[in-house]
Amino acid sequence: MNITGGKKKVFVLDDDLSVLRALKRLLESKRFDVEIFSSPDEFLRLWSPTEKGCLVLDIYLAGKSGIEFYQQLLDAGHSIPVIFITAHDDEWIREKISKMEGAGFLKKPFNELSFFVAVQKAMSQC
Repeated sequence: MNITGGKKKVFVLDDDLSVLRALKRLLESKRFDVEIFSSPDEFLRLWSPTEKGCLVLDIYLAGKSGIEFYQQLLDAGHSIPVIFITAHDDEWIREKISKMEGAGFLKKPFNELSFFVAVQKAMSQC
């Protein structure tokens, strides 16, 4: 249920609780409306496709690739701008993400400025 009256949200999906908490605090410090999820299943169970916003998505999740999960969302007809985050940077990841429309990429650890620039860009796409 969207109780923000149509306000855009930043959805954060990461299986590392410390990352979720840190990103939530960081985003809320800049007055973003934030929802956090620790698994793709939790996201699918609680997220409403009618909610506007962007998704900050870890590439390496327990049990499922963030890239595969995002492709699953797209295949189901859900269009949501995404910012992929990962501590593991390799050419295969960059190549795969570059082919996905509306996708950004940040390597952990990233600085606040690059994170907020990526979030603002993603939010402008929804």
